[in-house]
Amino acid sequence: MDTFYILVSGRRVQPVTIAVDEGEFCIVEFGHARIRLRKSRLYRTESEALAAARPSEPMPAPGIPAGLKARREKFLYEQGY
Repeated sequence: MDTFYILVSGRRVQPVTIAVDEGEFCIVEFGHARIRLRKSRLYRTESEALAAARPSEPMPAPGIPAGLKARREKFLYEQGY
């Protein structure tokens, strides 16, 4: 069986093998899982898959989101804390 690569969540590359070929779609296996997807989502090499991946976005800082923090501060100010 040939190994192909897919993108998981648009970022992570996962090697898969084709279990069933159904024309435009195919069923692929990885580990104990099987999923059905379009052949256009398969990449021949890992480098092709990585080239198609979305660039990583920086993670937001941990803690209270900025909008929520501002509302909390306004509430506390209005309550006299």
